[in-house]
Amino acid sequence: MQINTLNPYQQTNRIQQSQTTHSNNTAIDNKASSVFTDKLTLSQSGQSKLDAGKEIMAKYDIKNMSQNSLAVMSDELRGAGLMSDQEFLMMNRPNNNLSSLPGAKTDMDEVVNIISTFEGQLQTKRQLGVDPKFIAEDEKRIDTLRFFESLQS
Repeated sequence: MQINTLNPYQQTNRIQQSQTTHSNNTAIDNKASSVFTDKLTLSQSGQSKLDAGKEIMAKYDIKNMSQNSLAVMSDELRGAGLMSDQEFLMMNRPNNNLSSLPGAKTDMDEVVNIISTFEGQLQTKRQLGVDPKFIAEDEKRIDTLRFFESLQS
């Protein structure tokens, strides 16, 4: 029995990567007489949530925002049912314990590339040997941000 421990954003990325690999392998295979394509169908509810996510994300630029703006964006996504309470807390957990890390931002209104900032913090934590549980949470936060960033394009 296999237990799926991936969050929904990691699952979406894995499906997208699988589809890309499948398409590339099929195109390369000279023996194949036809090309197979995978089709993803969303329910009306799923499509509505995707549209709502795109509408909300059109207001924000994850690569150019402050921690306070991240909190407002996360609250709006949570209010629309696009982010769970747990994801909201993960996204907005206090960074007080990070103030001693190199490159840590303590000004909550300073505009930064949020994803790059969190990636830098994650790299530093890995180098310092921080508990893998906290590293996994940081990876989930970055995956979640990347998913929402993908709705902007």
